[in-house]
Amino acid sequence: HGLTYREQAVFLLGKAVHLALNAALPIYLHGARAWLPAFAAYTLTGSLLLSWFFMVSHNLVPLKPENFGGLSKRDWAAWQIATSATWGGSWASFFTGGLNMQIEHHLFPAISFMHYPAIAKIVEEEANKRGYPYVHHKTLPSILGEFIRFMKTAGEAPDSVQSSFPPAGGLGSAARQSA
Repeated sequence: HGLTYREQAVFLLGKAVHLALNAALPIYLHGARAWLPAFAAYTLTGSLLLSWFFMVSHNLVPLKPENFGGLSKRDWAAWQIATSATWGGSWASFFTGGLNMQIEHHLFPAISFMHYPAIAKIVEEEANKRGYPYVHHKTLPSILGEFIRFMKTAGEAPDSVQSSFPPAGGLGSAARQSA
């Protein structure tokens, strides 16, 4: 198993080209002082966007195990559907590389994201037939609203015994008490 020598060479060549285009060439043309802030801004912005795509697609009240009824973790596909959400459609999929369709991304990671909108209709239909929860929001603002409500609720929830956060309501209540 593993990569062949040719696959390793292609991988390393790709890394070298990436480094050349994203660091060496800009530094050569504009200097490190101009490159570093631009690179940092680009990297931080991309990282924040990527993390938001994952957060909004996995942190909603309906996606938490206590809401699944008798659904078993042993049913891998059902668990992927139940713990993920999809938002938007073809346009959002194009601009996010398919990360807006987390259910389909989890179920079919090797299929091009360009097919996810068509696959989503089939997955939703099959999930509904089997009684699995399929969470879909038509827009990013719609899922963001539900995400923000979930985070507010999570911040107000009582701490568990194992928590290292301040007692009585997590960080949200601690912040209100100190204000």
